[in-house]
Amino acid sequence: MKTTNKGFKIIKKYESCASKCKGVDFKNKIYPNGKLIWSQILCSSIDIKNNVIVYPYICEAGKKTIGYGTVISHNNFDKGIDVITCTKLLTDKIVNEFEPSILNDKNITKIINQSQFDAIISLIYNIGSAAFAKSTLRKNIITNIANKEKIKEQWLKWSYVNKVKNEGLLKRRMEEYSLFIS
Repeated sequence: MKTTNKGFKIIKKYESCASKCKGVDFKNKIYPNGKLIWSQILCSSIDIKNNVIVYPYICEAGKKTIGYGTVISHNNFDKGIDVITCTKLLTDKIVNEFEPSILNDKNITKIINQSQFDAIISLIYNIGSAAFAKSTLRKNIITNIANKEKIKEQWLKWSYVNKVKNEGLLKRRMEEYSLFIS
């Protein structure tokens, strides 16, 4: 399996939303052309408008971030990056880290479909592979994928930032869960 446009769409929608981040002046820090054109292969069905941050910012979790929610620990991007680099960072993280973490988990891959795979990729792009690997959500998917209410309950538990419920994350989790059950 590979992440489809449905998975990328959720990640891009929520990871690039400048309004989620606190204490950052985004004036003149949004890609200037106003309407972005993306690779046909990566996101032919996605309408992205004015929301790719090409300068580092501090996200709600307090982490230095750039582009589509890529956490950075160094200063290589302090002068900003272009849209192509934002897309490459997103794609590299998904293809090289998150997809393999799920594809190598045979307990998961033998029971999920493409929509479920995309939903899980979007979730772990946000929470990390290690957190998902040891989560009760993963265990519930493996042991009882038919119990949609239990999975929903566990999925929505990932809607907090520093132990405070976050409405943006709740919306994202609902959208991911909807994709998971579709």
